[in-house]
Amino acid sequence: MYDLRMLQRRDLFVLKEAVYKAYFPLYNDFLEFQDVEIDIRARSGYVQKANCTFFLELLISKNVIGLAYLRS
Repeated sequence: MYDLRMLQRRDLFVLKEAVYKAYFPLYNDFLEFQDVEIDIRARSGYVQKANCTFFLELLISKNVIGLAYLRS
């Protein structure tokens, strides 16, 4: 979905990791890297195998912090 320059950015990895961490306690299931689709412009992360979408926030300061919330 993204070009090589975008894939090299830390924020994409941070947002995927945020979805993994929000997903596991809800579904008690592990995800693979390809299981999470991130749409940075829409601020969402989608997990197809559970048909669920997480709202994403990206905070950038000295560090990059990603937050994921389940949309209800």
